[in-house]
Amino acid sequence: MNFLSTRTFQILAACLALSGVATSHAHEFTVGNMTIEHPWSRTTAPAARTGVVYFSIKNAATEGDTLLDVEVASTIAKRASLHEMVMDAKGLMHMAEIKSGLPIAAKAKVKFASGGYHVMLEGLVKPLAPKQEFGLTLHFAKAGAVSVIVLVE
Repeated sequence: MNFLSTRTFQILAACLALSGVATSHAHEFTVGNMTIEHPWSRTTAPAARTGVVYFSIKNAATEGDTLLDVEVASTIAKRASLHEMVMDAKGLMHMAEIKSGLPIAAKAKVKFASGGYHVMLEGLVKPLAPKQEFGLTLHFAKAGAVSVIVLVE
C-alpha cells in the first residue's frame, strides 16, 4: 500500500468510526416546543464528588421559555444545578450557579458545553463510568418537565 492509499484508508476509517459514534449515541427528548438534544456526561475519576452534563436546548416556539431547574436521579448524585462560566472584573473565569433560571429565547438554541452553561452534579454516589446511563429532569416555566436519559461518554 503506498502512502496515499494508506492515508486515504486511515481518513476513511476515522470518518466511519466517528460516524458510528455520532449515530449510535445521538438522542433527543421533546416536551412541547422544547427539544433536548444529546444529553451526555463525561466519565469521572474514582474519587470525584462532582460531574457535569452537557446538551443543547432548541426552542421551536414563537415565544421564549425559561429553564427553571434540573433534578437528577438520586442513585447518581445528591443534587444537580444549573451553572455557567463567567468572567469576573479581574478577567478571571469562574463557575457560578444560575439560581433565577435560564431564559431560552423563541426560535433559539442554547448549548450546554465545556466553558459555558452546564449541569453540575454534586455529591456523586459513585464514579460515572463509560456507557452508563442515568435520568435527569429539566423543568421549564411554560413547557413543563421533560425527563431525559444522559449517556456517559
